[in-house]
Amino acid sequence: MNSPACWPTASQELLLLACFAPDDLARMALDACRPQLDLDSLDPTSDRFLSLLFHRWGNRLPDRALHERAYLSHITIWRSNQRRFLLALAITRDLRQAGVQCLFLKGLALTICHYRDSALRAMEDVDLLVRPNDVATAVETLRRAGWVPEEGAGTAEIMRKTRVRHAWQFSRGEDESCDLHWHPVLRCYSPAVAELFWEGARSAELLQRPVSVPCATDLLFHVCAHGLQWSWTPQIRWIPDALTVLRSSAEIDWERLLNLAALAEMNVRLHHRS
Repeated sequence: MNSPACWPTASQELLLLACFAPDDLARMALDACRPQLDLDSLDPTSDRFLSLLFHRWGNRLPDRALHERAYLSHITIWRSNQRRFLLALAITRDLRQAGVQCLFLKGLALTICHYRDSALRAMEDVDLLVRPNDVATAVETLRRAGWVPEEGAGTAEIMRKTRVRHAWQFSRGEDESCDLHWHPVLRCYSPAVAELFWEGARSAELLQRPVSVPCATDLLFHVCAHGLQWSWTPQIRWIPDALTVLRSSAEIDWERLLNLAALAEMNVRLHHRS
C-alpha cells in the first residue's frame, strides 16, 4: 500500500505545477496556490519547493512577501549545500587515500548532474555507496576523520549487520551527517542491483573535482524506489527529483530501469511511481 506521505496535498500539487508545468498551466497553478500558502505556517516540504518557484518565476512572483520567502528558501539551500559539497569532497579524499572508491547518491548526484543549480534541491546529509568488501575500511576511515557511527556502533557491529541493513548513518558536530551505503536501496539486498549501479557509474564534477555518481537511469530508479518508503515525514520530493532527471537527460534506458525494478523486486512500486 502506498504511504500517503509520498503523494502531495492539493496545495503542494499546485505548487509543483507552478514550478514544472508549461507556462499557461503553471501561471494558473501559481494563482490558485498563492491564497493557500500561509507563509507563517508553511510546512517544511512546501518551504523547500519555494526555491524551485523562485527559480521558475523570479521577479514575476505575484507579491513581495512570496518573492522574499522564495528567495530566502533559494539562498538558504544554496548556503547549506556549499557546506555539504565541501564535506563530500573531504570524504572522497579520505576514502581515496584509504584505497576505497565511492559513488555519491541521492541529493548530491541529483544536484550536480540534473538540477545543475545548488540552490534548488536541499540536502540533509551526504549519501555515498561503497562496495561490500570496502565497508570495514570505509567505516574506520570515517571514524578517524571524526565521524561517529549511529548508536555508537563499532566496526565489528556494523559489519555484522550489513546483511540486514543497507546503510549506516554517521554524524559529526551539530549538523554534519553522512550515510554510508553498501546497498543503494533501502530494504533491497540484491548484490546484482548494487553491481549495476557500479557498472553504470558516471564521472561528474563537484567544485571542479571529479566524483562518481550513478547514471541517469539508475538515479531515476533510485528516486522512484525511495518515493514509496514509509516515513514519519513527507517524501514527496521524489516528484521534482524524477521530473528533473527526466527533463535533463535523454539517456534513460527503459529496459535497464525495468531490469533494476525486477532485480530489486520493486516492479509494483515502480509502476505506482509512473
